[in-house]
Amino acid sequence: MRKLTAREKRTVKIGVSALLGYLALFYGFKGFQAAEAWRGRYEQAELACSAVERDILRERAKAQRLEKLRSVFRFEPDRQRPETVVGDVRVQLQKLSQQAGFALGSSKESPGRPDGKELAVLELEGLGPTLSAIRFLDAARTIGYPLVVDRMEWKTGGLPPGQVRLTLGVVVLRYEPKAASSGAPHSPTDSPAAPPAAENAPPSPPLPDKLQAVDTSGIFGVPPKTEGPPVLLGIAGRHALLAAPNGKKGLVAEGEAFEGVKLLRIGTNRALVEYKGQTQELLLFSGLGGTTLVPPAKKNEGKDPAP
Repeated sequence: MRKLTAREKRTVKIGVSALLGYLALFYGFKGFQAAEAWRGRYEQAELACSAVERDILRERAKAQRLEKLRSVFRFEPDRQRPETVVGDVRVQLQKLSQQAGFALGSSKESPGRPDGKELAVLELEGLGPTLSAIRFLDAARTIGYPLVVDRMEWKTGGLPPGQVRLTLGVVVLRYEPKAASSGAPHSPTDSPAAPPAAENAPPSPPLPDKLQAVDTSGIFGVPPKTEGPPVLLGIAGRHALLAAPNGKKGLVAEGEAFEGVKLLRIGTNRALVEYKGQTQELLLFSGLGGTTLVPPAKKNEGKDPAP
């Protein structure tokens, strides 16, 4: 076999170099296309994961809102039937008013606006003590149905002290749950009807202090209740007839206590009592004809006063 000349060797080298360069460009381009395809699929998978994560967060927020509605307002979606919800609301409001001691009278029903989410508008009127009306309004928010108080009027004119006439305009809203994305929509008749919220509901918690203060604020014509001092009404031997600050009266012997008032001593026309840690002298006829029962203050004889 003959040896290749220098020119032939140079030609072979150039051909091999050109072939390697072509293969490198060809497969490099193919590899770049494959890498771009993988990167595109990764970005799509990342976007899909982000969408799923957003859906999970959205559904979790919905679940938290529903749990709050159930725990705070006793709202049950399965009980929201448009054909019976208005009648159920009227029955439950009557039951709540009876439990609160508030006399709820007749109610008028008018249809809601057809272009909105209103089922009906109820006009309610009741009469009773102010605190009972406040207790009724506080308990109505846990009735378990979507309600909105559109109008409220308080009237005390021509009524006895402590009584109030309450007029309410209550809007019953329409609840329309969205159908599930998979499977048939949930029907309220698929599960047994849940008992009304007010029947099996625990007793209402005590009203907050800010609502309790309304009853004694005097804004509804009732003067605020103030506590007066103990009063001496009469003396019978070693007994005294006392009127306690809460209005109760009783015959008390020396050394005994009555409604927080302790009788210490009895004089001719006065009595020495102790109330809330303070000693007081109660008088009859302005104390005429008698001497005080309060012991005189001790004097520091022959001693310098404390600096």
